[in-house]
Amino acid sequence: MSDTIAAIATAPGQGGIAIVRVSGDMAEDILRRIFRPVGGKHPLPTHLLTYGYIVEDTERIDECMAVIMRAPKSYTREDVVEFQLHGGGCVAQKVLALCLSSGARLAQPGEFTRRAFLNGRIDLSQAEAVMDLIAAQGEQSRKAAMRRVPSPTARYTSVSAAPSSRQTLMGLGSRCAPSARYTFTNCPGRAGSAASGRRRANW
Repeated sequence: MSDTIAAIATAPGQGGIAIVRVSGDMAEDILRRIFRPVGGKHPLPTHLLTYGYIVEDTERIDECMAVIMRAPKSYTREDVVEFQLHGGGCVAQKVLALCLSSGARLAQPGEFTRRAFLNGRIDLSQAEAVMDLIAAQGEQSRKAAMRRVPSPTARYTSVSAAPSSRQTLMGLGSRCAPSARYTFTNCPGRAGSAASGRRRANW
């Protein structure tokens, strides 16, 4: 997979934090282009949150925390960057737009999890469990989803010990890419103007 994908990974609405996620070969290049660390410089250390600013040319867009998780130790086994921004749709949409203009494309629904599966990070059962965990509406649903995430050793024994389970797992492929789509409106812009947009929750 040579292309780089980006998406808003948190649900819409006002809140303390919104997260924009980027995955692919250009993830670190995008990080360098739009993030200015405070008291440090690029390259950022892997798997460590760094404080700084999102910038567009010389303008500061937001104060945020950023992290790069270099391959293969990431959810997709690709280079992954996440920006932890102030909550609210306008900030996240602006940062997403910067990522897209810097070379990423908008992720399809469920594409981060699909890449994790295709790159061998998770198996079909784990991919379905991730989606079920996201969709869980109560404690019992959450527990049921978590029970289906096998331990690291189980990944090497479950399929070979039960051949019939392999066919069952393969049948789950059609359920690996569900996602929720969200629409928000009346996003305040500059000088009191109104804007609207559509976003997707991606994993």
